[in-house]
Amino acid sequence: MKSNFIERALLFLLLNCTISLFAQDNIVEGYILTHEGETVHGYIEASDLSAGTNKSQIVFRKLKEDKGEIYDPYSIQAYSINGDVYEGGFVDVELSPRDLDNLNTTPELLIQKELVFLQAIVRGEKSLYVYKNTGYDLFYVKRDSVFELLVYKKYLGNKQVQGDTRRVAFENKSYLQQLNSYLTGCPERIHEIASTKYNQEELTKLFLLYYNCTKEEYRAFAPKKKSSLRIGIMASTTFTSMDFNYIISNSILDHVEQRTLALGFNVNGRLSQRVKLMGEYFRVGGYGHSLPTEHFDGPNYTVEVQHLYAASSTKMSVLARYSVPMNKFEVFGNAGVSFEKVKGVYNRIQTTTSSISVSQHTYPSEAKTNTYRFLAGAGVRYSRFSLEVRVEPSLIESYVGTSTNFILGYAFGSAN
Repeated sequence: MKSNFIERALLFLLLNCTISLFAQDNIVEGYILTHEGETVHGYIEASDLSAGTNKSQIVFRKLKEDKGEIYDPYSIQAYSINGDVYEGGFVDVELSPRDLDNLNTTPELLIQKELVFLQAIVRGEKSLYVYKNTGYDLFYVKRDSVFELLVYKKYLGNKQVQGDTRRVAFENKSYLQQLNSYLTGCPERIHEIASTKYNQEELTKLFLLYYNCTKEEYRAFAPKKKSSLRIGIMASTTFTSMDFNYIISNSILDHVEQRTLALGFNVNGRLSQRVKLMGEYFRVGGYGHSLPTEHFDGPNYTVEVQHLYAASSTKMSVLARYSVPMNKFEVFGNAGVSFEKVKGVYNRIQTTTSSISVSQHTYPSEAKTNTYRFLAGAGVRYSRFSLEVRVEPSLIESYVGTSTNFILGYAFGSAN
């Protein structure tokens, strides 16, 4: 009884918390800057704007209760939300992979044109911007109102080492020459460029040193420290089987096919750019089975006996997720272990009918069991939504059979 109260209290608190987070995070104050230079203050629908991605359009409302209009870089210059500024335009996006297992063999760039809002890191006479949709950061400067990609690429090539030909990773660091021709206002800082790595921290540091030298006005946008933990909600339908013999022995009930529904939530934290550690909690219902009604005839009465079985469970899982971004989608794989606590109820209902009366008696039985299982799955995520197919094989002496789960998920806050 105490356990049920705690579970319900946790679910109630989670629901209230997630609804509050969503309501606060979905529509926030901001402004847009038109091509005529007019700043219009209002509200921006922030769903997924803070998820580490660059958007091609936004929904802006002058009043919070308005329906809102869609704006893209054709219709506005820029927008601001949560203290950050995003400027729009056509940009070159370099799509070559950077992880060592997938490098290609040419220094040439794989370019795709996109109409998008870039996030400003430093704004001034010399500005720096970042694009995050590829799963790694791309950086840009602005020359005569045109965004210029700072070129960096890893690729594989052959290198002679002590007479042997070896396959090694090379780097196309054209961004260093680009910065040399861009940051010309402070010759004494030119030597700083050669040692600058292609990441936000070092490029920002270089631009701040440049402005400290030139004394020109600028505005820097410090990266926000966001919580590494994220929460989400999930709904699942599962095809499995249940051995009701753990409630009361009956060989007929050995692994009866079942389809169940479950609701739950997850908490996850990012261990690296592509790896998350996740904890999940599901409340599973829908296990049930009944045997054919038994009939017994006496001299002056008849007896009917019904056998009804039902079960529910709570499931907790710990798993690791590895994800690979593919344009606007993310493909992922999961592996981990689950612990399921199953509670079963058996009701034997006996109805006796005679010429003068009808009586009914219920004889209940309850039982509990636990089971551990490994799990593995794969799925795809778009924006805050995810869809996964997951398999949990049955282990020896498990009362729950091999399960195939179809899980729909939704992430609150920043969908990292």
